Amino acid sequence: MEDEIGTPLSVELIGPGTGRVGEELSVLYNVSGRRLDGIIFSWGDGAVDSLPTAGAQTAAGSRQHTYRESGRFLVRARAEDAVEGVASAEVMVNIEQAQSNRIQSN
Repeated sequence: MEDEIGTPLSVELIGPGTGRVGEELSVLYNVSGRRLDGIIFSWGDGAVDSLPTAGAQTAAGSRQHTYRESGRFLVRARAEDAVEGVASAEVMVNIEQAQSNRIQSN
């Protein structure tokens, strides 16, 4: 019997829950598997970016995105593993309008 390297494919995604239009939002990711091919991040507003992992068994860190409009967005991290297949995790973020710094005079 051959020993297997790595661990079963798992994806964890942690987001702040809320943010503001025009401000950089960070999500944390933690992925483990046997031979990771890459991670695709979908931000829920049509933007997508990817992170190549070149056969690694683990990948962790943060990714940033700036939303241009308010609303609720489903952020998804989808990991592809050459041995284990595909797994994903999701987090919902609520993006609010940026606060105005204008001072009103009477």
